[in-house]
Amino acid sequence: MNSDTFAKTTAIALAAAGASVAVVSCQAASPTEDIVGKRWQVIEVFDDPTLPSAAPENQAPPTITLGQTSYAITTACGNAEGTVKWLDNSVELGKPTATRQTECDPSAKTFATRFEAMARGSYLFTVGPNGLRLSEITDTGSPDTNRGWTAVSLAER
Repeated sequence: MNSDTFAKTTAIALAAAGASVAVVSCQAASPTEDIVGKRWQVIEVFDDPTLPSAAPENQAPPTITLGQTSYAITTACGNAEGTVKWLDNSVELGKPTATRQTECDPSAKTFATRFEAMARGSYLFTVGPNGLRLSEITDTGSPDTNRGWTAVSLAER
């Protein structure tokens, strides 16, 4: 192989490698990119069909900030935090541990307690025009659309 052929072959190989790198770098962003690091205001909790799903109108709804490995909850009644494990289109949230507790309105306490109880578990997540929706994953591995919670990004409000 002469030097011209070697140069052309090398250039083609490098161009092909560059194209491969370009394709890899143009892949869709991680599904968590729209979720992680944002503060989400929890507007509905779907845990008990006999209870209202919406946050009490007279109280500030809880917020949750989901990080790469942990989450933080703020409610009118205090703060809590837990662990996060991201999977493809699902997330596992560890049991929340209270970091601060304060006196609060009974309706706010009820909603905060319901949300914190729902915070722990495995969820299928979707992000759409109406915000973040987490649907609890059942023992069979399928999502239960009747259990979970909905939140809106505070940055978008």
